[in-house]
Amino acid sequence: WSSDVCSSDLTDYMTKEEVLRMLKAVDIVTNDTICLQVQASFVSKVLGGMQTIIESCMELLSQNGCMIVPTFTLNCLDPVITKQYPWEDWKLIRKEMHGYKPSLSLSSPFANQFLKYEEVQRSKHPVYSFAYWGGYRKTCLDWMGDYPISFEEGLMDKDVKSVLLGETCENSYLLYAVAKQAGLGTTFLQRAKVQRVKTSVFKTFFQLSLNAEEKQKCLSLCQKTSYIWKDCTIYSLSLNKMD
Repeated sequence: WSSDVCSSDLTDYMTKEEVLRMLKAVDIVTNDTICLQVQASFVSKVLGGMQTIIESCMELLSQNGCMIVPTFTLNCLDPVITKQYPWEDWKLIRKEMHGYKPSLSLSSPFANQFLKYEEVQRSKHPVYSFAYWGGYRKTCLDWMGDYPISFEEGLMDKDVKSVLLGETCENSYLLYAVAKQAGLGTTFLQRAKVQRVKTSVFKTFFQLSLNAEEKQKCLSLCQKTSYIWKDCTIYSLSLNKMD
């Protein structure tokens, strides 16, 4: 920080203590399992940025808790899925695109920062991978199958809490796991490149899409807790009305 920033200016920013207070205010406790989604606008309000957020969560959860961060790689999707290029270019794009590799494929800035921590491990799904820290189930790392955002695999457990820092509840990935559990949503097929070799290797899998009404139904099955700090809102969502 510049030496000409006065102490009164710093009241507009969150310290580590404030981040911890916010997490506790939305019922995050030691040994919880959380899936964390963070908007860049929220990070900009935190002294120490992404590192402060990550280490605050680790401190609160402890090694027996679990922190999950989405590390999605939509750029690994086949051009027939994305429809971003004319069909006559698909063959060349498939040949030149880099397939998914857990150690190399980039995701969001926050996810990339999380992956720098030594004890964090990333799963193998070519599009909907997750990174894990703490007490996670090791089988999640090898999952490359259908419906990757589910309680059985990606989000690991029905007790998981979706923690949203500056993100809306409608964008929580927990909703896809709830939808899978409740039989909501539309199943569709996706295809992604797994690796770049002389002969391209692609993986095909099923995923769910949710419209606005279905998302609201999923939200109605969740418990929501919120906390407001100035113009920043933090939410915690958890499943609470299903067997």
